[in-house]
Amino acid sequence: MFATAFHPFAKASLGDAPTTAMSDTPTVSVHTEMTETGMIVRVKASTMWPGARASLAASASIDGSASALRVDGVVSTRLDHMTYLVRRPTPLYSEAAFQDQVGMLQAGTLVQGGFPSSEGWIALDDDESWLFMDGRVELLEPFAETSRPFVRLIPLPSGLDLSLAAVQEASDSLIITVPSANQAPNLTAPVPVDVAVPSPPVLSRTLSSDSQAVMTALDSIDEQMQTMQKMSDAAEATLERAGASDLNLELRSQLGQLHGNVNTLLATRIDALLVGALVSGRDAARLKRKALIKQAECLIERTESQVKRFDELRAEVSSPSVQASATGEDEYIVMY
Repeated sequence: MFATAFHPFAKASLGDAPTTAMSDTPTVSVHTEMTETGMIVRVKASTMWPGARASLAASASIDGSASALRVDGVVSTRLDHMTYLVRRPTPLYSEAAFQDQVGMLQAGTLVQGGFPSSEGWIALDDDESWLFMDGRVELLEPFAETSRPFVRLIPLPSGLDLSLAAVQEASDSLIITVPSANQAPNLTAPVPVDVAVPSPPVLSRTLSSDSQAVMTALDSIDEQMQTMQKMSDAAEATLERAGASDLNLELRSQLGQLHGNVNTLLATRIDALLVGALVSGRDAARLKRKALIKQAECLIERTESQVKRFDELRAEVSSPSVQASATGEDEYIVMY
């Protein structure tokens, strides 16, 4: 995420950095394919600019006459991540809030992040860190985002079941699937005057393959987390009801294993999932990932506390007063 090697512009003054913005006009292409199961329409945005990415924010609908598929929206060109140079030491934040400072970045550090928000916050490419654009951080090689609206009408042949049409969304494309009907409707037949024309069907949306893969991984992690939570709950119940002399050393071993497993899950699976590049499922994935991080951190702290309590209880058992009571050397009974 961070690079400490100086960028060629790092030695220049603020006024020496390039100010001419790069730009590109994206294009939209439509590819139609008829198969044995129906019709597949692929609408894709593209750009010829090196390092840039074309994105598509579009929707699909069936026109009122059910004779065409309408796809309209906005096509844009932008970079996935911009390069920023830290000109002077600047705070690093865990959230887009000044009270959430977690560290400092030194002058000369290069970072990758998205475009600054309207308030000046920059989300870095690790999906966990933020910078504030206050003059201490400079955008290198500014890129002028280009956006333009578009509309495409795709003719629909007869024999399709429009009520089952579906849309799969990706960052740069839409894939519309219209299955064949069991009995091909006669779309050209006149509609009787006394029969109302049905409203055009609303096309259902599905997650992109990347978003679906991340959500599936998060669901799997969530299941593991719930299993570990139940293990911690069972250990808590044992610590609450068992006397010090009844504690089995196996419980401590289980708590130590649980502590290691949660740390491993957090480090190798939850932290390894990046959601910043997602489109259709980005917000949901980001919220779920943050919730899992919080749950894992709380479970780690709870497990450490349970191990400490276990050790304290076992220490009481091995104390001299307890040992004396057990051997009859002391007439007092130690209560727990």
